Amino acid sequence: MRGGRVGSREDEDEWFRFVSAGVRLRHLGNCNLRLETFDSAISYVGSLPNGSFDFVIVDCHEPQLGGRLRCVEAAVEKVRRGGWLVLDDSDRLAYRYLPAVISTWPVRRFVGFRPRPLVAVETSIFRRPN
Repeated sequence: MRGGRVGSREDEDEWFRFVSAGVRLRHLGNCNLRLETFDSAISYVGSLPNGSFDFVIVDCHEPQLGGRLRCVEAAVEKVRRGGWLVLDDSDRLAYRYLPAVISTWPVRRFVGFRPRPLVAVETSIFRRPN
């Protein structure tokens, strides 16, 4: 990875073990991967300074309705100007209610197929304006 620092907060034990066992991650000194509860991860992101991320990916297990929306709400002000926020499965009806601020960001949408079940899904990439 070419990032200065890479951080990931995972709330699923099985996925955490899979990702942390990855050969490439073991050799990186810049990767901070932690297993936390969903609410703890949201609190952690909320505690960081605004504008502290160049790139955020929101692709989490949703332990409760609106989980990804809570992630976006926590992260949106943390993305620096000119930075990126990626929302996986952005075609879900609940994501029509994204925070108003992100609705002003330029967005690119990509559609592809998920293997299980075989359905078309969308990923949206938002860029925070300078």
